[in-house]
Amino acid sequence: SLSEYYWTNIADRELFFCGYIEQTRLTGNAEYGGLHIAYLTKYVYLDENEEILSDEDLKQKAYYALTKLFPEKRLEKIVKNLYFSISKNAQVVTDFNFKETNMERLKSHNLFLGNMSNVYPDERSINNAIKVGKKLADLASCNAN
Repeated sequence: SLSEYYWTNIADRELFFCGYIEQTRLTGNAEYGGLHIAYLTKYVYLDENEEILSDEDLKQKAYYALTKLFPEKRLEKIVKNLYFSISKNAQVVTDFNFKETNMERLKSHNLFLGNMSNVYPDERSINNAIKVGKKLADLASCNAN
C-alpha cells in the first residue's frame, strides 16, 4: 500500500493527475491476492482532434506523480504493473430534466437503479452514490410493504 487513505485529491499543477485512489483501502485486498490496487485519475474534455498520450508517456507521468506523492516509498520494489485506460465518456452525461424523467421512468416499472448518473445535480462521488443507494433502499423497502 502506498497510502493510508482511500482517496487523495491532487492539486499540484506539476503533476499530470488530479487524484490517487487506492481501491483496496475501501474494499480490502483479500480478493486481490493480497495486492493493493490503486489508480491515478485525470478527467479532461477530449475533442475529436486531440491527441491522446501514449502508454509510455502516461507511464512516465504516473511514476513521476507517484514519486512526488510518496517520496519515502521505493516504487521499483512496490509497483508490480501499470495499466492505462482512456475513455472519452468517463463523466456521466445527462439530458435536460434528467432527474424528473429518470426517476419517473424507473418508478413506473418498479425498477430501482442507483448509479453515478443518479447523483445529478451533485458531483459524481462515492459519497453521493451512497446517498442514492440509501434513498433507493428506503424506497424499495417502502414498496415491499
